[in-house]
Amino acid sequence: MSNQFKPVGNIERVEGNCFSFTRKYPHRTGTFRGVEGMTVYENDIIETDMNTTVSVLFFLGGRANIDHGSKVEIIDERNALVLKMDSRTLLEQFKREKSPIKISTAGGVMAIRG
Repeated sequence: MSNQFKPVGNIERVEGNCFSFTRKYPHRTGTFRGVEGMTVYENDIIETDMNTTVSVLFFLGGRANIDHGSKVEIIDERNALVLKMDSRTLLEQFKREKSPIKISTAGGVMAIRG
């Protein structure tokens, strides 16, 4: 089954036991075990267990370090990359891009340089 969504990055690093990702297909949604090096698509949901951290390298030039026991949903909203995440995710090194990046979280701390 082919994915209807565009690729947005790759799993750069996995430390720990395992993580899962949920991928939405045209006629079904599936949850799978993720592996280092896999491609991440818009609308994927990445979840780590209590012993695993994952680093996602985005094609826009940024990186998300997803801490243990966390969940991040990657959404494409009107040509903007939206990351819907809980409080255990660190974003870093986003380059200046023409496409906006939006962050949706219940709470957190942010520092911007530049």
